[in-house]
Amino acid sequence: MPYSIASWPGNGDVVNGEPDQLAPYVDHNSNGIHGPTTGEYPLIRGDQAVNSVQHPIADLDGLHPALPMDIHVLHYVYSSADEDLWNTVFTNHRFINRSGSSFTNVRIRTFNDFDIGCSSDDFAGCDHCWICSSCTTGMIMTGLVPMPLDTGNNHPHKGVCPSMQR
Repeated sequence: MPYSIASWPGNGDVVNGEPDQLAPYVDHNSNGIHGPTTGEYPLIRGDQAVNSVQHPIADLDGLHPALPMDIHVLHYVYSSADEDLWNTVFTNHRFINRSGSSFTNVRIRTFNDFDIGCSSDDFAGCDHCWICSSCTTGMIMTGLVPMPLDTGNNHPHKGVCPSMQR
């Protein structure tokens, strides 16, 4: 059995303060326990994925306390003959309130540092219709000498577009 399936964190250790259900998995027998030896497996998007569970921490100044929540992040890719799809990494964030209280007017933001190679030659842009931001580069740095980037029509590019799915 692959290590990635056997070690999938489907269930948390409640004695250690972790929630009973962590990373999603296919639960064939509906017992709520991830059983890889019974054919249960990670429930992922795409063909390959990396999953993480994060917990916010309070700011050092104490002005912004941490929200009692889990942030589940799944980065995933598709194996595809379509070059655009093959060169795309998707990310899904899922926020789980662990406090027992309801929150209103919560805003979530993402910081993107779009450096591609050397930051001094990057070009940033946005598409307000798609609510996307993007960056491409015109040169690459080799040591201290800037060299023209010769990649034909395939310039390194990064874009971020929220899907707004629930």
